[in-house]
Amino acid sequence: MNTQDTPIDLSLTDWNGRETYRRNTANCYIVRREGTFQIPLVYGNAIKDNQINTESFYTAGIATDFQDSYGVPFNAWSSPFIKDHTSAQGKVITSAELLWNDGKSKINNLSVDENFLTFDVESFSPCNALIAVKDNDGTVLWSWHLWLTNEDLTPKIITNKNGIDFKLMPCNLGWNGWTKDGKPTSPYYQWGRKDPFIANEEPYEKRKILSKSVKGIHNQFISHQNPKTFYYCTDSDSWTTDKYKYFWDSKMNGYSIDQKVTKTIYDPCPIGWSIPQYDTFTRLSENNTRFADNGLYCTTKDGSKNLFIPLAGCRDYSSGSIYNVGYDGNCWFSTPGSEKDGHQLDLNGDDLYPQGYGYRSSGYSVRPLLTE
Repeated sequence: MNTQDTPIDLSLTDWNGRETYRRNTANCYIVRREGTFQIPLVYGNAIKDNQINTESFYTAGIATDFQDSYGVPFNAWSSPFIKDHTSAQGKVITSAELLWNDGKSKINNLSVDENFLTFDVESFSPCNALIAVKDNDGTVLWSWHLWLTNEDLTPKIITNKNGIDFKLMPCNLGWNGWTKDGKPTSPYYQWGRKDPFIANEEPYEKRKILSKSVKGIHNQFISHQNPKTFYYCTDSDSWTTDKYKYFWDSKMNGYSIDQKVTKTIYDPCPIGWSIPQYDTFTRLSENNTRFADNGLYCTTKDGSKNLFIPLAGCRDYSSGSIYNVGYDGNCWFSTPGSEKDGHQLDLNGDDLYPQGYGYRSSGYSVRPLLTE
């Protein structure tokens, strides 16, 4: 087994755990076994194929409102490396922390220098976890989702009404099966944010510790500093004061036919995957779907109904509480609906809306799209 002297760099592996020799960074890293691992201290998806992925945080004339954890906007010359932004504030990276772990795997021995966060995984079992690095004032500089899973992530292909094929992950992001009482385990995401929120499987008291709900509307950088906090709103439909539309697609290609999403530093998906675009599910109808077994079965390109979307429920935009597990199965798209809304695949009871809307403050599942 590899050790602290020979850690596996997760940015040099693909979603199957195979070594690639080309660095790609993300906000979610998949871990498939015990060992010692490291991730580079880079903002989200800001390195692609060994190069600075400027389009993930800046597109001339379009995307200018991405922020680091100090509230400093990114521009065309911004560094993707967290150490450069930290030193610009007269701070240093000093610590790494396990913010939460919803399973039985042991994630420990976290250490950090200015380039890498290193950690051990012991007693491997499927779970989700959130880790972060902090500066000398204790400010969270960035956080990452660790998805420990044994799932076969070979994509399922569906075709939309325009004849375009989409390779979708066979399960929701962070999926780790069913609880003993038959509840799905998908984490939830607020539209435009990079960090997951705990699924429904934990007892209520423990869930309050792992991720809390707070009433309020904040800028993006406040959410970076508080990745455990779900911001709900009773007098607004968006968790953020930013009216920006490009949080998950810096070029907004997701509205265009046959155009891929331009993955941003806020996209929560693993290497090689992104949030789906607006027209991904437009071919779905009552004729090629069926509700059964606490979810929706969708027809894939080969004609089999084996793409399953669980009715994983939501976190309520006006309270942060989990509800409608076994009834709703909403999944976010990268495209916004308005300054307050995001587009989503809307599964509501036995009703299906392939291009629905949802308040940005709502917590819904994510079904990643293969983009590599």
